[in-house]
Amino acid sequence: MEKSEENLFGKNTVVYVVSQEKISSTKKIPAVCRAFNIDHLNLEAFLKDNGMRFGIIES
Repeated sequence: MEKSEENLFGKNTVVYVVSQEKISSTKKIPAVCRAFNIDHLNLEAFLKDNGMRFGIIES
């Protein structure tokens, strides 16, 4: 597939796909995201980019 400048949802649309698959995958979700010019993040990067933290809180 040829990579286009706009993504599947049109120009000026920000879309992220979040998965736990390695970004270097050539046959899974990250590869499809690259083919359709859609940003892919793992869960940790998504939480960090949105100012969230994940952890265990002890009382």
